[in-house]
Order: sequence, then structure tokens, then C-alpha cells
Amino acid sequence: MPGAAGLREPFLSALDSRAAVKGSRDALGAGRIWIPLARRVVGNVNTVARSVRGYTTTILGYLLAEQVIARDPSASRLDVFLKTEQLIAYVRVAINGDVALRGTERVQANLAASPRITLSTHPRHQILASQRIYGLWGYYTGATRSSGLLMGEPPIPTEAAIQALERILPGISTGAATRDGLRGQLLGLMRRESAVVDLKGTFAPAAHLLGRAFQPRIRSSEVPLYTHHLLHGGNADSTDGRQRQLVDLLRDTLPIKDFSFSPAAVGQLAARSKRLGPSHADLTDALLCIERAAANLALTQAIFRNLLAQDGVSIHRHADMLGRHCGAAFAAAKPQEFIDLLGHPSVDLTQPEIARWTGILQAMASSDSAGIIRAMVQANAAVMAERGGAPWITIERGVLRVAMRDDHAALPPVQEIVQSWPFTFFLDSLRDVAQQLEHPTRG
Repeated sequence: MPGAAGLREPFLSALDSRAAVKGSRDALGAGRIWIPLARRVVGNVNTVARSVRGYTTTILGYLLAEQVIARDPSASRLDVFLKTEQLIAYVRVAINGDVALRGTERVQANLAASPRITLSTHPRHQILASQRIYGLWGYYTGATRSSGLLMGEPPIPTEAAIQALERILPGISTGAATRDGLRGQLLGLMRRESAVVDLKGTFAPAAHLLGRAFQPRIRSSEVPLYTHHLLHGGNADSTDGRQRQLVDLLRDTLPIKDFSFSPAAVGQLAARSKRLGPSHADLTDALLCIERAAANLALTQAIFRNLLAQDGVSIHRHADMLGRHCGAAFAAAKPQEFIDLLGHPSVDLTQPEIARWTGILQAMASSDSAGIIRAMVQANAAVMAERGGAPWITIERGVLRVAMRDDHAALPPVQEIVQSWPFTFFLDSLRDVAQQLEHPTRG
């Protein structure tokens, strides 16, 4: 079921903390639609938290933070977490040659200079521009909690999470914290404001232990726990079993090397779900809603992004081009069906939001290109006003004036637009996790 992979630039939203960290590029408020629809079938992971080893590192960071604070209440939980993330990143690259992690460019550059690395929260030692925001603390904490692997506030690992760590690092939670033991060495490093670690010197034995623990391929002994918590949503699965049913469908796509999600691919998943009968009726409905929303949101995003390249262009001139280029796409997206979806109980839009989207979609349904442009400009102004910001685009005397220009946002071919996948509905992340658990190593 391969689909078009174009237009994959993420439009982030602060609606769901598990969808993205703070900040937004969601110019029309699409997250208010796609995130609730996605949460009907994927209740825990987000658009970024798709690495099993990322979750493992997150658990270890919170565990070490709790242990350090138990010995020194003045210690910073965040500082311990960030230094743990740094250490595991360096070990994964240096010992395992594993570069599939956040901050890999800085980690590789620092290791190329020297095997002696510095663990510190000082900006020059962080492995990302802002490790707190763009690293595991910002991207994985919510998803790990929603998966039943963190609890409380401040977060601490659950018993299941500790079991996951103990499988690869025996004694890490309760073992003796001797100076020469791994747990003792880690706690010693994390209690220091800044620590220099020689991965090929005195710390080499510990580095190799961590490298074996954090090998890229998951061990067979880890699979049941991570399947339950990451793939199936854990004990508190918010999807009432739909996520587990979806994972079963996704397994058949794992051998397909060129698989990519698209509205059509989701439609095929819905058709397979329907054939499984009444037990899958709720999943089928949820997938059909996603298919319908994905096609329309892909089209609206493509059109709006292209507007950002039209500074100084007459609205009538651009409307003429838009009608000629996208006329077939307006019909293919079935905007009237999407209008009906705006009132779905899971979406819970406000009346002004429904009115804004209805205006855009009715203009699409009637192929009113100028109406589409005006409705999108008005919607963007309202969304930005709600966030305390200025509109990205305005219309002055019939001419488009763009404040947030994107001169490279050309309109792709119609078929590529309607089968593009700019909003992931968290399906990509769920499938990535399933892929990592599919072929474990022994142990």
C-alpha cells in the first residue's frame, strides 16, 4: 500500500503535548482536527517519539535523576536527565556505531575530535541547540508517561519501566552503588556539575556495558513489555483496544520496503479492518475518518503554503491559476464529507472553528478558488489572533501581502497533493516502533 511521500514538512501544534513540543507552524489550526481523530487509534506515541531506545534512555534518565536526588535533594532533575541523554548518545555512537538518535551530528563531531567527552548542561556541551526542548525531555516524556512507563509529578519510572531497564542493566535500580560498579559510576558522574568521560580510558569497561545494553536491535526478552506499553498503549490504553487492532493490521505492511502512509493507504487499512467484521467496526470508522480528513487537510495545506509564495500577486490572478491546477483535486478530496466530519464527537471544535473550516471546504466543494483564498486568509488571521500573533498573509485592495514568505512553495501535481501526508496522525511513529520490535535479537 505505498503512497505519496511528498509534502512531509511537519506542521506542529501545541494542542497535544504528545504531538509536539511548544511552538506551532499550524497556520490554519488543523491540529484541532487531526490530533483528536488520530488519538482514537493511537493513544500514546507522538510525531517524534518513535525510537524504542529513545524510550529506554528516557526511563534511565528519570531513574538516575530520582536516585541522585534521593542522595542530594538540591540536585537538578533536568540536569541529571540531560547528562544521561548525552552519555547514552555518545556510547551508542562510539560503541555501537548507531547514529539513529537525536543529536547525532554533534555527538559524531565531538567524538571525531576526541574520545574524551564532557557531560554538562552548559550550552556548548549540549548535543542539540536546546537539548531540553528538542531532546528526549521535551519529545519523549509525555509519550513515555502515556505508555505507562512514567508516573507522578515529577515523573518517576513505573515498575514496568524499571523491569525494562533491569532486563538490559541488571542491578541498575537497586544494586550496590560501589565506585567500580556501573550504577556507582553513573551516579557519581550525574552528581557532578560537569564530568569528563574517557570512553577509551578508565570508563571504557562501563561504556561497553552500556553499549551492549543499548544495542540498536531490541532483545527478544524486551519485546513483550515494549509491545504492551508502546504498541498497545499499556494498561491505560485510551483507545479501547483500537490501537492493538491497528498494530495487527500494520504488521502486514512491515515487509514492504517502500511503504508510506497516504490517504489511500489508510483507506486500504480501513477496508481490511471492515472485512474483520463487527469486532473492528470502531477501528474501521476511525480509519475512514482519518482517510477523509487526511485528503482534505493535505489539499488545504498545499494551497495555503503556495499562497505564501504569492506576495504582491492579484487574488484573481492566483485564483485563476489555482482553479486550473487544482480543479480535479477539489472533487477528489470530497470536501462535503469532511464538512460532515467537523461535528464528530471526538473532534470537539468550537463554533467559530467549525465556521472557518466550513467556509474553506464549501468554497472547495463549489470550486470557488477566490473564495478558498479569502476563507484561508480569514482563518489564518483568526488562528493567529487566538495565539496572540499576527496573520501570515493579508489581502490589500485585491492583492496578496505575505508576512511569512515561502518562495519555494510551488503546487505539486494534483495526484501528489491528494495523496500527500503532511499530518502523520501518529501512524508513522506507531509503525516505526512496530518495525523495531519485529526482528529482535536473542537474549
